[in-house]
Amino acid sequence: MKRNNRKQVKKVAVVLSAGAVFQTGQCTLNEQALWTGLLNSIASVYVTDYVFDQFNVAQSPFGF
Repeated sequence: MKRNNRKQVKKVAVVLSAGAVFQTGQCTLNEQALWTGLLNSIASVYVTDYVFDQFNVAQSPFGF
């Protein structure tokens, strides 16, 4: 029974790996969007930290 499960797991792993390769092959890198998103997220973190610090509010460990 275990041998049969291993064969199925190997087949599923091959299919998922091939899908990931084909998916990443069609993706294009947009550096402008990458930098914009990065700077927005950094600014958001700093503003959130500053506001929480000014009002003496504890941040949630879950990032909400």
